[in-house]
Amino acid sequence: MRKFLLFFVFLACIQAFTLSQNSSLFITKPINTHEHWLFTQPVDTINGNWTYLTPMSKSLYGVNSYYLSSINKIFICGGADSTGNTIRNCYFYNLSTNLYELADSLPMGRCLGKLVMVHDSLFLIGSIGASFNAPDGATYCFNTGTNKWSSKSTMPSPLLIECAVCVWHDTIITIGGPTSGFIGPTDIVRTYDPVSDIWNTSITPFYQPVTTAAAECNGNYIVVLGGWVGTFSNDVIIGGNDTLTSIDNIIWNRLGDAPYPTGVYRVSSSYYNSTMIFGPALYNNITIYNQFWAINPPDTSWHRFLPNPLDSVADFSNFAINSNSDSTYFYIFGGIKKDTNNNPILINRTERFAFGSVPFGLKRISNTIPKEFILYQNYPNPFNPVTTIKFEIPQATSGMKSNTVVKLEVYDVLGRLVKTLVNENEQSGIYTVQFDASNLSSGIYFYRLTSGNYYAARKMIVLK
Repeated sequence: MRKFLLFFVFLACIQAFTLSQNSSLFITKPINTHEHWLFTQPVDTINGNWTYLTPMSKSLYGVNSYYLSSINKIFICGGADSTGNTIRNCYFYNLSTNLYELADSLPMGRCLGKLVMVHDSLFLIGSIGASFNAPDGATYCFNTGTNKWSSKSTMPSPLLIECAVCVWHDTIITIGGPTSGFIGPTDIVRTYDPVSDIWNTSITPFYQPVTTAAAECNGNYIVVLGGWVGTFSNDVIIGGNDTLTSIDNIIWNRLGDAPYPTGVYRVSSSYYNSTMIFGPALYNNITIYNQFWAINPPDTSWHRFLPNPLDSVADFSNFAINSNSDSTYFYIFGGIKKDTNNNPILINRTERFAFGSVPFGLKRISNTIPKEFILYQNYPNPFNPVTTIKFEIPQATSGMKSNTVVKLEVYDVLGRLVKTLVNENEQSGIYTVQFDASNLSSGIYFYRLTSGNYYAARKMIVLK
């Protein structure tokens, strides 16, 4: 009975936020039926197609997934079944064979939370164990070299679940989270150093108390979307700037409204090619927004991926992204959908979204390990209005991190910064990035690549 009730607590919209009395598990706030203003604007859309792949052996929600380019497989972690029982099972989904391969099991059953990668290890942060109302602060690490899980330092008190989680320069950041279920969202910001296995609490709180929000990081910018703040949030909160050196010094500001028709919680998200992707989310106990949106700060334009998934499905923290030389794919595993009577049901389906090329941001075109830094001449050159810049990052040497901070910037002939194309940690590999000069006048410009002690610059010509 406890597990059965736990399951429906998960599916319920949210327990009414009051500390003075116990009230209904469900909030009956009416649905906002008018179209969100972003849907009526001429925002960019990325068109692709969805297909069903080999389904999972069991219907689950709260599954985390992450694409491992080194082995061309997707790692699938945990989840919960129809009785609310959290599972330990983990799998590799082999993209070459479309088959599931058993991986090392979690130390204990977990669901939701967020799966992120630092160096060669995956970390499961803010996940839920046997009890939705009793956070245990567990931190788990999956070593992709040994294919084994291990337990790491427990999150400091107060213990939280369903924080917004992202990676900032090899440091894991958690934002908000509740002390019990949806009651008591917090504004706590924490950092976790995977190397030292040490948690710290930032002296700078978040913009507002929140739980079940999603967070992604691009360079020194962190974006937090949605969540429960005493109501369903449609806030997009941004923190950071080009010179941010410590999370303690971060300043949080409201960027605007999220690109969903209403406030949302349990928003799924992932990150690729300098781009933050926010996916399916929940509104209340009967509403699912199965939409995918992208943003690339400091650019604040939203890009929508169409069409929506084949199933109106949500309630998974991560979706896997695989981007190669000619195509990009999103993968979603399981989740919760509604039947014809709006009752929640779990599914075991696996769906893939495919589109032909990376539309914006940085694109890794090869996993080959270069021997040295190289910045190539842009092509075409002269150009109007778009050109492609290619560069190579070598293997880290002794004493260097496996990821290195790379900056690619464009300057005018007077030395004024025109655009920062890349400013983030990157693994070794061969990359391209597109530069759009639609808003620039004809003339000579320079693009500069810096990383550590490496520096290179080249000239390009905008000819209109």
